[in-house]
Amino acid sequence: TKVLGFIVPVAMWTNFQLTSANYVEHYGLKRLQLPDGSYERCQPRHSWNSNHVLSNWMLFHLQRHADHHAHATRRYQALRHFDDAPQLPSGYAGMFLVAYVPPLWFALMNPRLLAAVDADVQRINFEPTQREALCRRYGLVV
Repeated sequence: TKVLGFIVPVAMWTNFQLTSANYVEHYGLKRLQLPDGSYERCQPRHSWNSNHVLSNWMLFHLQRHADHHAHATRRYQALRHFDDAPQLPSGYAGMFLVAYVPPLWFALMNPRLLAAVDADVQRINFEPTQREALCRRYGLVV
């Protein structure tokens, strides 16, 4: 029981961190579905990048996520930064903290998302129940 008392909270924390990373790394970005039903190939534009030194050192280039998407077999030590990939305004630690406060997250990231996809609603992964309201709020044409 002592082991479970340790393992269960660690597993829950690990899952929470992984889910947070996935949210931050992919927020709002969407691959287009092709006419044959498959999706376009992963490109650097399909994930958020962050090239902050502290994140580099602590997370072994994890925040160079765009290169991971474009070249899934590239070793983490060799992941590159892409200037043309969507950029996070802070390192992962800062972005995780902001993500835990949704109004702050949306205020910070929604304008960046619109810029990253050139306001193309086809490339935005909307929360389905929020699609119309967000399009009205940001003046997007559906």
